[in-house]
Amino acid sequence: MGTTRYTYLTHPASTRDVIVLRTGAMECYQVRRRDQMPSDNAAHSPDKFTSFLGHEPTSLPNFIAPISNNATYFDGTAIRAIASRFVQRADGLIIPEYLAQGPAPIDQILVYLTTREIFGFDVPETYIRGELGRINVEPVLAFVAEVMARLRSPGISRTEVDEHYVNLWFKGEARTKILNLLKDPLKGFIVPQALLALAQQAMLYCGKDLSANKPANLVAVYLAATDHLTKEEDYPSELKISEVPGSLGRELISNQVFNADVDEAHTLTRFIRTWLQLSKEQFETKEVFDLEAAYLRATDTPLRDVLAVGLALRAATMNGPHIISPTYLSGLGWTTERISKALAPFTIDIHVLRQYTCSQSDFAATSWSFDSFSRYPVVRDHEGAMVVLDPNLLMKRIFGWLPLFDVKFALQSTGTSEDKKYASRVENCVRRLAEIYAAEILDSLTGSSAMSRRTYHDRELRAAYSAPGIKIADAAIDYGDSWVVAEVTTIQLRRESVTGMSDEAVISDIDKLVEEVAQIDATISSLREYEEKLTGLPPSGVRRRYFPLLILTEGFPVNPISLPLLRDRVGKRGLLAEGDVMPLEIADLQELEIIEGLQENGGQSLKEILDKKSNANLRNMQIRDFLLSELHLSPSRPSRVKKLYHESFKSMVGHMYPTMKNLELPDIEQPE
Repeated sequence: MGTTRYTYLTHPASTRDVIVLRTGAMECYQVRRRDQMPSDNAAHSPDKFTSFLGHEPTSLPNFIAPISNNATYFDGTAIRAIASRFVQRADGLIIPEYLAQGPAPIDQILVYLTTREIFGFDVPETYIRGELGRINVEPVLAFVAEVMARLRSPGISRTEVDEHYVNLWFKGEARTKILNLLKDPLKGFIVPQALLALAQQAMLYCGKDLSANKPANLVAVYLAATDHLTKEEDYPSELKISEVPGSLGRELISNQVFNADVDEAHTLTRFIRTWLQLSKEQFETKEVFDLEAAYLRATDTPLRDVLAVGLALRAATMNGPHIISPTYLSGLGWTTERISKALAPFTIDIHVLRQYTCSQSDFAATSWSFDSFSRYPVVRDHEGAMVVLDPNLLMKRIFGWLPLFDVKFALQSTGTSEDKKYASRVENCVRRLAEIYAAEILDSLTGSSAMSRRTYHDRELRAAYSAPGIKIADAAIDYGDSWVVAEVTTIQLRRESVTGMSDEAVISDIDKLVEEVAQIDATISSLREYEEKLTGLPPSGVRRRYFPLLILTEGFPVNPISLPLLRDRVGKRGLLAEGDVMPLEIADLQELEIIEGLQENGGQSLKEILDKKSNANLRNMQIRDFLLSELHLSPSRPSRVKKLYHESFKSMVGHMYPTMKNLELPDIEQPE
């Protein structure tokens, strides 16, 4: 009959309670006053209770109530009392309990519609191959590019995009049915992963004759592609968190990495600040040198040319037709050779892309492997027209980590030891500049300066605690009663982890982070014993708390599997084990900028946010999820980022059109 579940229904002004037990699915209720409840060992003995099935005993009409946890009833009745219980939210606001349930991690997950929900039956995978075999690859890529462009358009919500395509692709009862299904805010219709999977399938199965095209139902093919992203056999029958992420954990990690938002202002300003500004300003810093000069030396192409044409193509895609004319960039007034060299790092001819994609023997090993599209997000057809497969992939390609690989691949391909050493120097420079940029954010969000020291960086920490065998973190922030101790790292998940190939890859990447945590732990121990060596002040006598924070400049997929797994491996190393140390948290640079914006407007400090998150519903989710979904905050962009964005955008526009250097730009808003 299943497991018995107990619910206590307490009456006000009375010591009598009603015990209502529901056993299995048979609707068998057993009723007794609390003072007549048997011992735990006899709780399942039917002769100890008055039992009934299918009707209420006439002798006990008032003691039957719906099962409801923590409900309050009028004495002697099953009538629910109208009495609001109040609780305090994580942000300090006191609200009625029924409003305070708060979000759960599962609320952050969007579930896409299946063909069974839409059509009433499953569409077989053979249908995808059959339909794609009737057409060439060009219309498929155009279809993908058009939908992706609308999905990535600023100022339009996912719900609006879903409704647009439902109304465009369906009529009558089918349209009404799908729109009703989408009333659930956690269900979606347009799936970016499925669109790229469709483009990948087209590379394999479409015909090679570019002049012949037969009718094909691309909408049905796209919907079928969503059904075949993951197979049921990929998951075990029982899912549980253990010492490895397992198939579910790997899927969550891949999903988060792929669907991570690309904030144009953050992405653009961070790259311009590190590659074009700090690399010149910090020339006296060890390991730092001019990265623009390094890019030109390695690729024989000016870096600003690559950035400029990339921005131009993204603007064309977001504001106009998704198929870009071969003559579109001629408006720059550049030579054909200069335009071709600027496009070369991220643009590829369609027939070459097919060869490149098909040559990747493991590209279909998981449903998250889109290496060819990440490297070449812009595809040129047989007439020279271009399509941007995904504007987000384009932004990541030109303003992310891949320009470093352009340099490394070009230098390493020469085969000379001198160029290989230079490639290593370039990588160390990029990593060092990422750490310097993180330090700038920390100084800004804490209001720290040379005259008012709040944040102590690695230089001050090394001066205070450097000794053989002593590890030092990158920053320690003094909050009076607490310290936030942070380690900044440029470690990224490997391809095998991003695409969910194996538990071993994920564990190996997590263990690298454990080594970074060891530096935080050592610094906390030094602060606990010799704080005055750093601050120059005598100990205050106040018992401090310590908030360990890993800052991953390239991000990390924080979820209820990955974060506990990391904390567990940290604990097994005996790190952060003292009672005055709070739970380890992870932040990326964009999250620090969100907190920076909050601080500018008198909001909560970094320490307060870390403290409240430790007991929040979303404590095992990303900091941005906690701030936006649980605290319901609407942070504005920090003035530092706004200033950098305007400078960066004007610099790029000025590079493309020298007569427009004084262009005035509108203000930018924080994305939701």
